[in-house]
Amino acid sequence: MMRRYAMPLTFAFIAPTLWAAEMHCPPALAIQSTTQAPAGWSAFDDADHSQHQFFFAEFSDGPPQARALLLHSKEADLPQGRLLTYDFDAAQQPWLICSYTTSSLTLSQRLPAAIRQCRVTLDKKTDFSTVKKIECF
Repeated sequence: MMRRYAMPLTFAFIAPTLWAAEMHCPPALAIQSTTQAPAGWSAFDDADHSQHQFFFAEFSDGPPQARALLLHSKEADLPQGRLLTYDFDAAQQPWLICSYTTSSLTLSQRLPAAIRQCRVTLDKKTDFSTVKKIECF
């Protein structure tokens, strides 16, 4: 008599690993102002320094010159600050925009195509006016 043994089939499902890339805006931006003074006038920049500190981050769909700023999709209060979540769909081309104190100049960078979400943690110590951390997935 032949015995048959049922071998249990085991399927190993390997979930894709979620990886978070912590993004960093440059901590400061050096700006030199120049102007062309009207005839009979001379220009003087009264700024005591030209270093502008990083303070805020936002995202746009495409280069910032297109002015297509994205709104966060979720907001949550945490003990250390406020978490803003930005969800991107496949059709979007998200860019990170870094803003600096007392300047209208920004730095921007296109995010890798695989990024579908970014989370920005705002610092509670500054009444949520500065960025503590940026993570993208």
